Amino acid sequence: MAMAESVYFDDLRFMAADVVPRCTAEIDQRFPVGWHINLYLGGSLRFARDDAEAVVFSRPSLFWISSESHFRFGPVRRGEHWRHHWVTYQGSRAERIHRCGFERLDPRGYIAIDDHAPMTAAMCELVALVRSGEAERHGQGAVVLERILMLASQARARLDAEDPVLAAIHQVADAVRDEPSRAWDFKREAAACGVSYHHFRRAFRSQIGRAPYEHVQWSRLHHAAALLQDPAVSVAAAGEAMGYTDPIHFSKQFKRQHGLSPRAFRTALPG
Repeated sequence: MAMAESVYFDDLRFMAADVVPRCTAEIDQRFPVGWHINLYLGGSLRFARDDAEAVVFSRPSLFWISSESHFRFGPVRRGEHWRHHWVTYQGSRAERIHRCGFERLDPRGYIAIDDHAPMTAAMCELVALVRSGEAERHGQGAVVLERILMLASQARARLDAEDPVLAAIHQVADAVRDEPSRAWDFKREAAACGVSYHHFRRAFRSQIGRAPYEHVQWSRLHHAAALLQDPAVSVAAAGEAMGYTDPIHFSKQFKRQHGLSPRAFRTALPG
């Protein structure tokens, strides 16, 4: 049975985990490999992803990290600290959990956790499992990671229930991320939400971290980065697939978001 479990879960590999009661690290980088989840539980922390404005966390929140974005986070002021749990993982199951799970919760890369006791317990359990290094407990870790995603999804549902307009905005943001090359008419989307375009744009920026058309460009360049991971797709083809007919403009916008030109990004890919 242990062997069968190992084979079943071998598409998810936990790399490291820890509980940090007084973290003072200043992060301003792109993480080269793997996916990370972090549970913020208190203290002083500001967080930003790519070109979004930094936010200051004021309540327990889960945030996630991938190699496709640039992250900036650390204490609000020098000498301050925050308390958090973190886990890093790799593999095709990990990618699916991240892309189809956590990324769907909020494109800003974080979500407030209103009922944090179950989430804290799950993160503590996962950290202990990963740090034990016991192969026979690997499957338990995969199940706990799925539970953490479920708890975060329930938190998202509770937030959406509080304001249907904000729930609709998140649905539009998800649709943009899925189909970034589509010709989007956000005045029409605002009307479908029952609000003016001005209200829609302001609420969209507040919830998503960027204005509607900025989110379109972010999503296109995000998809372009994914396309570049396929050696069969040329840089020009990746740009054209996302609507960039001018290679120079594509390269400039790509570097602005990802910190590297398309060719340098491809060269830096692991393997």
